[in-house]
Amino acid sequence: MTSVEEQQRRAWLKNGFFLLWAFGFIAIMALVGMRNGPQITLVAWLIFFGVLFAIFYNPRYGVYCLLGFTLVSDIAMLYWYPFVKNFSSEESIFFVSNALIFNPVELCIVLTAVSWLARMWFVERKLEFTTGPLFWPVLVFIIFITLGLAVGIVRGGNLNIALWETRAIYCLPALLFFVTNLIKTKEQLITLFWCAIIALFVKSIAASIYVATVLNFAIGSVDRIAEHAMSIQFNSIIVLTVATLLFKGPMSWRIVLPLMVPTLMLGILGNNRRSGFIALGLALFFVMLILYFDNRKLFAIITPPLAVFCIVYLAVFWNSSGPVSLPVNAVRSVLGQANERDASSNLYRELENANTMFTIQQAPLTGVGFGRKFYIIAPMADISFFVFWEYITHNSMLWIWMKAGVGAFLAMIYMISWSLMMGARVIRTMPNGELRTIAVGATMYILMHFVFGYVDMCWDTASMVYIGSVMGMINILPQIAAQPAATEG
Repeated sequence: MTSVEEQQRRAWLKNGFFLLWAFGFIAIMALVGMRNGPQITLVAWLIFFGVLFAIFYNPRYGVYCLLGFTLVSDIAMLYWYPFVKNFSSEESIFFVSNALIFNPVELCIVLTAVSWLARMWFVERKLEFTTGPLFWPVLVFIIFITLGLAVGIVRGGNLNIALWETRAIYCLPALLFFVTNLIKTKEQLITLFWCAIIALFVKSIAASIYVATVLNFAIGSVDRIAEHAMSIQFNSIIVLTVATLLFKGPMSWRIVLPLMVPTLMLGILGNNRRSGFIALGLALFFVMLILYFDNRKLFAIITPPLAVFCIVYLAVFWNSSGPVSLPVNAVRSVLGQANERDASSNLYRELENANTMFTIQQAPLTGVGFGRKFYIIAPMADISFFVFWEYITHNSMLWIWMKAGVGAFLAMIYMISWSLMMGARVIRTMPNGELRTIAVGATMYILMHFVFGYVDMCWDTASMVYIGSVMGMINILPQIAAQPAATEG
């Protein structure tokens, strides 16, 4: 057994090493700044190396940084933002070389794993892992994705495109495993959700500035302002706000979250995703259903005026075309009364689904494999501005079957179903307060993500990091709830 003196010596050496490393790096960056003058790229690199320092100081900080810095990203609206861009992407402010075909997210995942393993081996002197109930469904799904990758390569698929299709998906099990093992207390869980809240609020400010300065508040004048999945990411904070107020979430959330709603809603309206509005409405419906079983008196107070408001809102804006009517248009589209824009989008998706089903029929067991194009028997509108339009479809559920076979599709359905079942069980068993609020927020994001994925693309890096994180939260909530009052923040 390691003596107290030995532990203190190791702690002094560790702190001294990191302190020396930090001062050395700051000195080098200062010299570069004095020589070349102030540059935004220099500041960005300084922040990034600070992230790497934090990861090696404590791997748990890597989880915080991965979730926070990834969710700020948006390929469409913040094209220069580097965290999800390869170091070989010339538009990124982290461009280094065309040879570095990996990105900061992947680097941070690897370094977090290295830091964690080194901490267990050299400091704790034992390798100990926790899986939790969601680990195995996710593992089976990833195995089938890997088989789909192998099938595509063996059948002559484009290796580069195959990796572009799948690399983001591998972030899901990584974040699930990190959160399950590195987040230990309620305070750390709240801090992790704070990372998502702050990141998405920053992105909502960028979205609001875009709507104000580029669109001049002409909401609905463009197809979208950002990546498709931004809508459900913003939805998650709207739902978390409602859950915080209904289930007595952290006091800081009750104060701060309502103040964030205006910019989040402006971003949601500007992005104009019908599936996003439908997913938000469905999530809020289930939140109210949870309230019915949790507090029927409060449910009876809230529901009647809310129902009247919804009916009046639908009636007043049913035939309107303004920005306030965008959620109504989503409902009309579902009921078969889509406007011209939505009807055109529906037609494209119907033709794309026909092509997807035909492709599935050609190889239902194994799929065609990643890196291979799907068959096009029904010509679609030209969207060749999207580089992967012949490889990735809007229906993200059928896309998995088409690419990786029926085993991957069934594994995905099992993973989703088990996650929602576990989420429902955790919601029911959590005490009212912070943990129940987190359980509701995490479960409702999983629901919204895969409802959205039925008609839109949802396997991007930011989505996988977020979905892996909330699955990890659900995975560890029972253990955290069983702990005595935590003292560590």
